[in-house]
Amino acid sequence: MLKQFQKITWSVVNFVNPPTKTQRITRNAVVSRVILKEFVEAALVMDNKGFFAGTLGEVSLRTSGGKFIITPREIPICRLNEESLLSESIKKEIDSKNGDLPFHVQWHRAIYNNSDANAVVLCQLPWITVLANRMQKPEPDILVDANRLLAYVDIAELEDIELEDTLNEKHSLFIRSIGLLAWGQSMNDLIDRIEILERLSEISARERLIHQ
Repeated sequence: MLKQFQKITWSVVNFVNPPTKTQRITRNAVVSRVILKEFVEAALVMDNKGFFAGTLGEVSLRTSGGKFIITPREIPICRLNEESLLSESIKKEIDSKNGDLPFHVQWHRAIYNNSDANAVVLCQLPWITVLANRMQKPEPDILVDANRLLAYVDIAELEDIELEDTLNEKHSLFIRSIGLLAWGQSMNDLIDRIEILERLSEISARERLIHQ
């Protein structure tokens, strides 16, 4: 009888406050509509530039109250809107079982926990992915003004990623069979850097093909 009563009670709670509605209320409590709008606009700009392979792209932004907003797993970035964004705690919650979170949410948490980064992007630009799968970085001196970026790029196998050891020295990680994980102070910073790295990767890969 008690179990039946509990079941009915939880049904009523979920009807009045479904999980998606609860998270939306929490998200709106810590993030202004302006920030949400700008976040979605930045993600759509990146998608229009071809940063993402459908639902494999991940974008997040540090917010107040020890939280971050992040894109959901099952929605392509091109279909993103303010209502679909998720809000999560930077400090990992042991009992967190949100199945809508992207596959690599733990990388976002590790970056926010161990650095002063405010934004994180996981993307699959074609030429970056080509070099990542070869475990290579772009060659230096392709564009001299971009050499400063290459000093902060590293390469890694999926199973060997140790973000805590990388965060203080790097800000971009070429990951085999995954793409590029990049973090920085703002979305604008990331868009600019990722575009430069993609151009360097393309030129580098084409030059290597020519000289083979």
